[in-house]
Amino acid sequence: MSTTPKTQPKITPEVAAQRLYAGQLTSACGAAARGLGEIYVRVHLGAAKVDKVEVLEPAASPALRRCVDKAVRQIAVPADQKAVKITLPIKLGA
Repeated sequence: MSTTPKTQPKITPEVAAQRLYAGQLTSACGAAARGLGEIYVRVHLGAAKVDKVEVLEPAASPALRRCVDKAVRQIAVPADQKAVKITLPIKLGA
């Protein structure tokens, strides 16, 4: 039995952003999904702020797009978040 402490994997800006957004978008916008089971969202994060939100699903309704944009912008971005562009798969139910 080894007593060597396990090292934690390095958290990249991309991984941090995925953890920050994925679950909260599912609960916030599931009702506006209208039968879509999953959408992809591209989030452009600047240094400690959201620069742009893009819903990449062509079948997404305007209401769903507004909901996702609003939900993403309401989530506080950590002050130490580095600028990154991420694409997230968001499960919406259905």
